Amino acid sequence: MMTPEQFSQFQQQQLHALHELTLKYVSSIQSLTELHLQHTKNSLQAHSQHHQELLQVKSLQELVQLQSKSLQPMTEKITDYTHHLYNIFFGLGQEVNRLFDVQQAQTKPQEQAQVAPTTLPAPKAKTAAKSSVGQRGSSA
Repeated sequence: MMTPEQFSQFQQQQLHALHELTLKYVSSIQSLTELHLQHTKNSLQAHSQHHQELLQVKSLQELVQLQSKSLQPMTEKITDYTHHLYNIFFGLGQEVNRLFDVQQAQTKPQEQAQVAPTTLPAPKAKTAAKSSVGQRGSSA
């Protein structure tokens, strides 16, 4: 069994891990929000500029050229945005895995200390089982 001091220490470790995880989660949300704001500002500027260029188009050929010219930067922005999202979530996943591994390493000795006394053979039960087997063998 755990002593009250061990239980208190275990609870403190759990709270500390929860605190670290919460800080990492909030940091990831902050990075995600900054990324969204930056992407929104850049998109609004790009769309405003593109609309201005569309208003200056004189022929269908110019329109086709303008549209095809605008596809490449849009594709690059989407790729860049997706890469940033991946980095944010991958970093969060790594941190969660790291904290999980640390917690597992810290709690494993405590779990073994709790399980060890329950897995030891009970001497009375062992002798009682031997004697009942001995009695069956002699009566048969």
